[in-house]
Amino acid sequence: MSTSAEKRRSSSIVRYSLIAGIVGILIIGAGVVSFFVDQASRQTPFDIQPPPGALYWGESDVSTNSRNMYYRVADSIDNVVNYYQQKMNEHYGDAVERCIRIPAVGEAPPAETGQSVPFQFSCMFDHSGFRSTQYTLVVIYPGLANPDPNLDAAGMTVVKYEQLWQS
Repeated sequence: MSTSAEKRRSSSIVRYSLIAGIVGILIIGAGVVSFFVDQASRQTPFDIQPPPGALYWGESDVSTNSRNMYYRVADSIDNVVNYYQQKMNEHYGDAVERCIRIPAVGEAPPAETGQSVPFQFSCMFDHSGFRSTQYTLVVIYPGLANPDPNLDAAGMTVVKYEQLWQS
C-alpha cells in the first residue's frame, strides 16, 4: 500500500506543479499582451473633450507625432479654466495638479512674452508611460480682435491643445 500511496502523492505533486507552471505562463503572457496594448494606445494623440459649446478653430501639425489644435469658446475664461481644472481632477484622481496662470497676477507686457495675449493658463494632461510619451498641454487665453473674420476671437476664450505622442 505504501508504494501506491507514494505514487499517488508523487503524481499529485507533478499535477500541481504542471498546473502552477501553466498558470504562471498564462500570467506572464497576459502581462506581455497588456504591455503591448498599452504601448499601442500611446501612438495617437491624448484627446481631452473640449468644453461644451467650443468651436473647432483649426489645427497645425508640428511633426509626425505632434500637433496644435485650436478652439474658440463663447464663455468666460474663468468658466473654461474651471472646466479644465475639473477634467484634471478626474484625470489625476485628485485636486493636487492645477492649471497654472502665467503670469500669476496682472498682465505680461508683450515684449516679455513674445506674444500679444496679456495672460494665459496652462493645464498639463500627461498620459505618458513606460518608455512612451503622450500628453496634451491645454493653453487657455483671452481671444484677441482681428480684422480678418476668420481670425477674430474678440470677446471669446481661445483654447489651444499642444499634443505630443510617441510614433
